[in-house]
Amino acid sequence: MQILGTDVGFRGKMVNGVLRIIHGVYKEMSMEHGSYINVPRRPPTSQEGAWINEIVLANPAWSDVDLGELFIVAECRCGCRSVVLEAPSQPQNPRFGGHQGLVGEIELGINLDGKNDVISVLLHFAEGSLSLLEVIWYNFPEPVPSTWKEINREVRIGG
Repeated sequence: MQILGTDVGFRGKMVNGVLRIIHGVYKEMSMEHGSYINVPRRPPTSQEGAWINEIVLANPAWSDVDLGELFIVAECRCGCRSVVLEAPSQPQNPRFGGHQGLVGEIELGINLDGKNDVISVLLHFAEGSLSLLEVIWYNFPEPVPSTWKEINREVRIGG
């Protein structure tokens, strides 16, 4: 069995081609570009960590939470740079136990090769813990570039 995630931040185990969500909800798992594959457990990269930190600190419902050590356990295989965070043994934010949603997002205005563009970074939670750092690149199926010139940035908090 593999630990996988979907585009909406669920985590679970693949069983006979179906993603079994941690709390018994079942959802089909596409093996196309929205699919996540296991990676060796690793800490977030400096960029992933900075995005997580910025979003968490911007949201008053999360800014006082001790996240503990974060680990990446899966990555989207399409090149979008979205990653699944390992579920801790206890909820990071017990106020949101039993819920899922958006902690917040960063909208990056960038310049790449002389053209202005946008990258959105969304941080999801499930069952009171961070679950998915989703990177949305509007030039899909091209992979998210590794470098760009940032023009502006806006951070918004989730619900």
